[in-house]
Amino acid sequence: MSTTNATVTVAARRSPVATIAPAQPVGSIRSVVVLGVLVIALQRIGIPVGAFSIPVSAVIVLVFVVVMLSRRQARISPTRTVMMLLFAAAGFATAIANDGGTSMISSLAFALALWTPAIVVEAPSGAGSGAIPSSFALGMVAATALGGVLGAVQSGWSLVTGNFFDPLAALPAALLIPGYKSAQSIDYGGSWMKANGVLFLEPSFLSLFSALALLVIVAGMVKLPPGARGWTVTALIVGLFTSVAISGVLVIPAIVIAVLRSVRTVLLAIVVSIGVYCLVSVVPVAQAFINRLFFLRGSNDARLTRPYEELLGVWVDGPIWFGYGPGTARDLADLLTAGSWQTEVTTPTIAKLLFEYGIVGGGVWLVLVTSILVMSGAPFAVKLGFGIALLIPTDGLTSHVIVPSFIFILMAMAAHNSRHVATRVPPLIKMSQSRARVTQSLE
Repeated sequence: MSTTNATVTVAARRSPVATIAPAQPVGSIRSVVVLGVLVIALQRIGIPVGAFSIPVSAVIVLVFVVVMLSRRQARISPTRTVMMLLFAAAGFATAIANDGGTSMISSLAFALALWTPAIVVEAPSGAGSGAIPSSFALGMVAATALGGVLGAVQSGWSLVTGNFFDPLAALPAALLIPGYKSAQSIDYGGSWMKANGVLFLEPSFLSLFSALALLVIVAGMVKLPPGARGWTVTALIVGLFTSVAISGVLVIPAIVIAVLRSVRTVLLAIVVSIGVYCLVSVVPVAQAFINRLFFLRGSNDARLTRPYEELLGVWVDGPIWFGYGPGTARDLADLLTAGSWQTEVTTPTIAKLLFEYGIVGGGVWLVLVTSILVMSGAPFAVKLGFGIALLIPTDGLTSHVIVPSFIFILMAMAAHNSRHVATRVPPLIKMSQSRARVTQSLE
């Protein structure tokens, strides 16, 4: 019996997907892993174009999507394409109505470029079993774990020497994405710094992605050998604590849901919790993290709630249906931050969306996001965690880190609509097995 026929027989018996969706080549899978690494590792690097800085990772993602389509590993969803066009139309109408000019059009174009991959879904003839999301998740986990290790180095170095270890800060300013505070002290005016893991735009991003990486591991999207799993989880927990930021805490409910899916994970969580408790008892940075968590209304932590108070307070007195136009939330946030002794004003997704695009444009975008969440085959806990990451702690509308992570992790359709798979797979399995048996008998 030939090797090819033997492979077909084994595939037919072990995996119903294999009969209707050939596995992707190893090179394709590795390229998705690399993409996950690059989205995290290159997030601080930009290409200067005039007054703008285009994230390198955003360009790489768009090129990768084109390659996926050309290889038929993915397909374009007509429904999502229509929603993207409606969102673009609403954005252009808002920009024109507000006489926004080039600035608003540029902001809208950037948002559309980031969200273009959302119209793409994993093709039935591609990986078929969610190989794209799981491979991307593996790359994301690897890069974030490295950030956790580097975060420990940063935290320890600044505690001992009073200096902040950040090699990327030595790059020319034109090559770094502007508008983010990579170096932030734990206490106002102090020398002990929050870790950003070198790779991350801000400590809050290290916190958020450490939690998301833990989530995809616990939820079973990423399979690691026992030894590697232990070290990886440890590095991610270290990253979560050394960032001394609370954005990752918002994902904990999703992690808890993923943990409760089996007795084994519950027992593992108990062991990890005991270890974390011991860590908090003896490590200063862990104690600082807990202090931030329980004093949420402090000046630093108010940045989580103040944007909603400020931006939505202005929005309700203005054009609530169509908003003030793309990019205006950031302009107002900068103005409020510069003219106030209070904490920095950021632009979290919901506040930014309603302020800039109003109920009409914002509603269309939320329908698009909802369709991605509902149709995805990812575990519920993963959907919840990435939905929280996209909508609550920071700007998920134009974040070149959060947006591609959200899209690729949730790219696989729910078993390519399991209702159809259930009715069509059995005959195909039987046909494949019958052909394999006939071939074997002839040989």
